[in-house]
Amino acid sequence: MSTITTLQNTDTGSASLGVINTNFNNLNTDKIEATQTVALTNKTIDGDLNTVQDLPYSAIKSTSRSGLDVTVITGTKGSTNELGKFNADGDLISAGMSTTTTTPTSASLNTTIPTSLAVYNAIQTELSQKHFFVPVTGGNTVTSAYDTVVGHFVTNTPDNAQNLYFNFKIPDNYTALTEAVIVMIPDTTETVQYDLNSNYGQVGELHTIGAESVLDATSSATINVLLECSAAGVLVGVTAGDYVGLRINSNTTTLQIIGLAIKYT
Repeated sequence: MSTITTLQNTDTGSASLGVINTNFNNLNTDKIEATQTVALTNKTIDGDLNTVQDLPYSAIKSTSRSGLDVTVITGTKGSTNELGKFNADGDLISAGMSTTTTTPTSASLNTTIPTSLAVYNAIQTELSQKHFFVPVTGGNTVTSAYDTVVGHFVTNTPDNAQNLYFNFKIPDNYTALTEAVIVMIPDTTETVQYDLNSNYGQVGELHTIGAESVLDATSSATINVLLECSAAGVLVGVTAGDYVGLRINSNTTTLQIIGLAIKYT
């Protein structure tokens, strides 16, 4: 397009008028009407000086979309490795939780990690536990492992210094002992005294290769209230597949014993 300066330097006036006419025709052709649809190419729109209104979702390239929602989500940037959450306004903000994993301790379960995660870990721990129950194998009577009835429970009731026995096998999926208790129904409120002895071993080993004892253990008892007395002290060294013989005796008169309960991982 000619400028005023170039027109001034033109020798022929008619030529100048022709250039002016051509330039005005070009301006008329290049102009953009208010209702006209024109594709802008290689243009930059300054976001601070201009406002783009009614920009549709379809105007965003499919390769620039992360999902199918037709709303652009805004929010507040969180820190590295933090999880996100939506607030009441629908904005994506930091959830205040890190994706970094740590091994919680019992002291930190309810303080350093959310309660929901503490509950989840407790459930997972409980689900990992395995149980089995061993009835009384033999006792102070010859005809039956159980010689008394308490309600609808059958029990063995050894007298002072009499022995009671449990025979069982440690399961093949055994890893570690969580709990071992002898279950009984006390016939009076008292402090129960008891001694424990065990032998255990694998097939092909001496049956006494494992030998443990606990003497003069005590437990407070309330009449007719189910009581668990720990037997873990004579099962410290057992491993998967061991056959076990466990004995209990007591100087407490008439213990009403139901059986042996074991919990393990």
